[in-house]
Amino acid sequence: MNIKKIVEKVSPNTQEKKQVKEVKLKIERALCKIVKKYTLIDRYVFAGSFAKNTWIAGHNEFDVFLVFSKKENIIQLEKQGLDCGKKLAVALKGKQHLVYASHPYSLITLPNRFSLDLVPCYAVNNSEKIISAVDRSPLHVDFVKKAIHKNPQIVVEIRLLKQFLKRFDLYGA
Repeated sequence: MNIKKIVEKVSPNTQEKKQVKEVKLKIERALCKIVKKYTLIDRYVFAGSFAKNTWIAGHNEFDVFLVFSKKENIIQLEKQGLDCGKKLAVALKGKQHLVYASHPYSLITLPNRFSLDLVPCYAVNNSEKIISAVDRSPLHVDFVKKAIHKNPQIVVEIRLLKQFLKRFDLYGA
C-alpha cells in the first residue's frame, strides 16, 4: 500500500468530521449545564486527538478535563469529578465506567459508538508544578496546537505515526 492510500485510510472523511462536530456540540451543551452546578470546577477543556485534530479515522474517543483550582483537595476533586461524570452520562444517554489513572475518572460510553474520558485535573501554568499526573494534559494540547498552527502538515505525520504505533500495539493511554 502506498503512502497516499495510508493517509486516506487514517484521515477522517467529511462525514466523520461532521459527526464528530455534532457529538462534540452535544457534549458541550450538556457539560455547560452540569459544570455550572459545581463550584469547585473552574472550567473544562477538550483535549486528546479530537481537540488537536489528529485523530485516526474510526477512533471515536473524546477527552475532556475538568479543571479544578490547586487549593482543592484530591478527595473533593475525585468526588466532584465522578459525580459530574455520572450526571453527564445520564444527560448523554450513555453509561459511566470507573477508570483509574493517578486518581479515578469517568469513561462514558455513548450510544453512537463514541466514548468520552472525563478526567478531573488541577489548573497548572507550568508542567513542573503538577499535582497529579494528568494535570499537564491541557498544557500538552496547547503545545501541540501551536506546533500545528506553525506547520499544518504535521497533522498528517502525526496520524501516520499513530497508525504505525497502533499497528504494533505501542500507542494508547
